[in-house]
Amino acid sequence: MSTPLKLDYSLPTAAERTALVSSLLSSPSSTYSPRQLECMTDYILFGKDPDGTSSSSRKEVSIRTRYSSYSRDKSQSLDALYDSPDFSERAISSITSNHYTSRNRTFERNERTAAIPGMKALWDQIDVLSYKLDLYNGTVPPSSSSIPVPTWTPVQAYHAKHHLIELRTQQYYLLDSAYPTLSSSPSASHGAHHSEWDTNSLTIALLPLGFFRSNPTFFTNPREVPRSAHISHVSSPTYTIDLCDPTQLCKLFENELLIRSQLSEEPDAQLLDIMDTVDFFARKASLDPKQLLILEGKKRNWTTEEIARTVNARFSTSHAAKYISTLWQQTICPLIAQAAYEAEEEFDCRSTPSEWKQCSVCGKWFLARDSHFARRRSKKDGFSASCKTCDKRKREQAKAYDAFLLEFARTHNLTPVASKEVSQNAKTKNPTNRS
Repeated sequence: MSTPLKLDYSLPTAAERTALVSSLLSSPSSTYSPRQLECMTDYILFGKDPDGTSSSSRKEVSIRTRYSSYSRDKSQSLDALYDSPDFSERAISSITSNHYTSRNRTFERNERTAAIPGMKALWDQIDVLSYKLDLYNGTVPPSSSSIPVPTWTPVQAYHAKHHLIELRTQQYYLLDSAYPTLSSSPSASHGAHHSEWDTNSLTIALLPLGFFRSNPTFFTNPREVPRSAHISHVSSPTYTIDLCDPTQLCKLFENELLIRSQLSEEPDAQLLDIMDTVDFFARKASLDPKQLLILEGKKRNWTTEEIARTVNARFSTSHAAKYISTLWQQTICPLIAQAAYEAEEEFDCRSTPSEWKQCSVCGKWFLARDSHFARRRSKKDGFSASCKTCDKRKREQAKAYDAFLLEFARTHNLTPVASKEVSQNAKTKNPTNRS
């Protein structure tokens, strides 16, 4: 059990706060959770130096705020990146592993790629549109070919450029559908390397908690895992897949149909275990019905246009394909990555009772975090007694009850009364009723 953290915020200077933290850590009987240690670090960094400034105000470090409103400048060189206090190799991995957005990569046209169904027709569309753009920009002289000089407006030219980008991106999707690839781990290679799947020789390290099939309790109920248990990963893996990285999640989901179809006769294949683990985090993430439909479309390898049409028909919306793509990359995959990060945090705090809180309504245990409980200053721990899921269900029930009262009043020609007023009137008439 961790020791209650007692920090004196009346101490203004960083030196005084460092001395206090040192005295707390020097006690042999004190044990602190990772979250408490992080709180100590922030406590020192917000302390003032003799010049009246702190490390945080000078922007020497990047401290995660409640709303993450602080935006740091991007490093201009590799040396500056390594010198940055918030440097993480995960950021480099996420950049090099995403070959869809690599602007310096040129698609290679050869006999191997030309044999892919639909690739030659796609090349014809790309060549025609690219030639039209060159004619419009005046980079090539008009010829006697059947393609006249386009008379586009600037807006039409803008849309043509984006359409060309989408066609070129489609080359990589077709390539991956025929020759699936996974990005190599940074430890295995310093560059962006890709190799074809070889299920017989693959050794994969899956972050953050390993494979769901191997240790399901680590994922479903970490509080029951003994403190001595630890996550075992393969030493010197061929590939390292981090499910806390939204970019890698995007690639896994978009290739799930292909992975499961190719490995249907190998039920013990590691790639299938990876997809089962990814699906668990997708269920754990708080996705709404529209986001779940987009996720299902990506898993079935639908095009963005097909997903947009299905979503618009199901929910009576008018979303464009670009909006669906943005929602997929910037909302859905990050939410699933956040679920993986929270699962790792739950496992790390499994033996620290002070980090957990039980919902007074559903009885489930959650980490005492903003993501699970609403803030309440009147409470001792600063959080609401019920979880956000139960709070939402209660609001929906109250809204449905209000709608029922309004409909009842309209039907019987009565004065409409809100549910809160009905509850208040009931307590006034019967003070002993506390329900």
